[in-house]
Amino acid sequence: MLISIVTGPVSRFARQIAGHGYIVAAPSSYHEFTGPEPLAYDGPGTDVGNAFKIKKKVKAYDEDAELAVTMLLGLETCNGRVGATGGHLAFRAAFDTRVAAAVCYFATDIHSHSLGEGKKDDSLERASEIRGELVM
Repeated sequence: MLISIVTGPVSRFARQIAGHGYIVAAPSSYHEFTGPEPLAYDGPGTDVGNAFKIKKKVKAYDEDAELAVTMLLGLETCNGRVGATGGHLAFRAAFDTRVAAAVCYFATDIHSHSLGEGKKDDSLERASEIRGELVM
């Protein structure tokens, strides 16, 4: 299991998936703006995360996902099948044709196009690009 420093809930979820034999990566979404420590699950932490969410360029989110997939596929123990879980970012990770499946538990604000700098993501417009399985 490969994880950066993450919150307790994310760590527990990652360990649960890894316990079933999967390789898990939980990269930091906002490494451009803050250190490796997770944002707090509280009002101020949520405010900081929401500010970063619209400060980061959409292209940078996609690049992070592409690099994570490349890293996973480069591992000797990877069988070549990669999936993504999460929310809006898992949906966007599925644009990468190497992602076999994405489960989007909480695709927050996907309908409002408010991810990234300028709050004008193109996620729903690009949905037809997804070739893997998708659960919303």
